[in-house]
Amino acid sequence: LRETLMGNVAVKVLTVLSSMDSVGLNLPLFLDFLSWGDQECVINAKIRYARTALMVSAELPGILECWRNLPWAPGSTDTCSKAAQPVIEEFALSCIAQVVEKELQGVGESMCPADKVSDTGLTCFLIKDMTLNGSLQIVLSVIFQLLFAWSQHHNCWPKFVTTFLHAQGISAKLLDLLHAFGSTMSHKWSVHSFNTMSTNALEKVCQKAHTGPFVLSHDNVNIPFHTFSQRLNKQSHFDSGMAATVYFQPNTPPEPPLSNRTLQQFHEEGRKHPLTIHEIFELEVKSAASQYEHDICCILQYHTGSPKFDLKTYEHKDHQFFSPLTLVEKLPCGPQFITEQHILSTVHIEEASYKGNEQLIMEWFKQLHLHTKDERKQTGLEQVIIWVGDQLTVKHLCGLFKYYVQDHMSFD
Repeated sequence: LRETLMGNVAVKVLTVLSSMDSVGLNLPLFLDFLSWGDQECVINAKIRYARTALMVSAELPGILECWRNLPWAPGSTDTCSKAAQPVIEEFALSCIAQVVEKELQGVGESMCPADKVSDTGLTCFLIKDMTLNGSLQIVLSVIFQLLFAWSQHHNCWPKFVTTFLHAQGISAKLLDLLHAFGSTMSHKWSVHSFNTMSTNALEKVCQKAHTGPFVLSHDNVNIPFHTFSQRLNKQSHFDSGMAATVYFQPNTPPEPPLSNRTLQQFHEEGRKHPLTIHEIFELEVKSAASQYEHDICCILQYHTGSPKFDLKTYEHKDHQFFSPLTLVEKLPCGPQFITEQHILSTVHIEEASYKGNEQLIMEWFKQLHLHTKDERKQTGLEQVIIWVGDQLTVKHLCGLFKYYVQDHMSFD
């Protein structure tokens, strides 16, 4: 009908409004009577046909959207009116609430039977409700019985469960409650065991740090502290700290460590003879051939790695582009060459300032037992420690390096 409408639309609308005024109607009353607001309008065939045409028309969603968000007039700088937005949104929320309530009533009887909500249903238990279904639960039950012992020194299962729950952040009160039932060890035991494991692990890290090269990195951590019974001076809070990681590469080829004197010589050589644009361009040209092969391999991996692509049935699978790349310098691989990562103790020191980073460096050396006068002298003369981190860490470490570059002590 919109496509076949001829003439000025505004004139036609004004004619309809004038006709409504002549019979004592306005637009709100007209819509109210049309929408089942009068019994005679409900049973009248012509009015019913017009009402049905409005309900199923394609213009109805657009009409409601315009009522909710009034179209902005071109070139207007006035504040846009809310139109019928509050009324429509309130109506939409009520419709959603009715639908959700109807759905909950439909599943309420099956998901929450009335007999289960009563005092009897909440306090009683049946043997059949405690029956374990599935092989996994049966296996766990058998393992628990095999590991159970009356002596807490030989009872492996509660120790295992306590260690797992403590690592997941269980509260002390809940752990002591499970200990009263005989399911776990006490909170005191868990704290003592974790401190012992941490001390033993740190001793192993210190031994490795004294016998071989390592890489250090640190970053900030956010830790939530939960208090079971809060007081004015003891409440749950959120705090930040620093955690460091030490990396070791086992079974590495023996190479002479980079000393501080050698590092100074390289810096002096780089200062006197810096790289020029021509040398950088020559390095790029020299590596262009190998980089070209690598780029082709990366592009082909997007296709060969697709689930719908089967390389075995591909017609040109024997093409040289699908052959493995020539390794530039093959690194050793295998279980004996896996990089080891060890975490140091978390400290409450910030890294936002140079002073904080300086304190962090000394703290990590202290945990690694490299803070004594002799160890610092040996580190300054015989070893250069590689430190990695994010942009903030690298910026502060470079700033400290420039600040202490004129010091006579090689460790600084």
